[in-house]
Amino acid sequence: MARYSVEIPIAGSMTIEVEADSEESAIEAGWARFHEEGPDAFDVSWEALSHVTNGNVCSAPCNEHSASEIP
Repeated sequence: MARYSVEIPIAGSMTIEVEADSEESAIEAGWARFHEEGPDAFDVSWEALSHVTNGNVCSAPCNEHSASEIP
């Protein structure tokens, strides 16, 4: 089992460290940990946006979640 850093997409990024067997299971574990502990348990790096929504337009980036193994 390896240690992974999982980046969860929001209007910025949140990095969660988990242990998993693969990148895919690390992403699942990262989301599970996020839901269990809540967003206040992790450090957030916010994007510099003038606004997130304006009418029915969302300006937040639609980044994909990712995982990378920690050596």
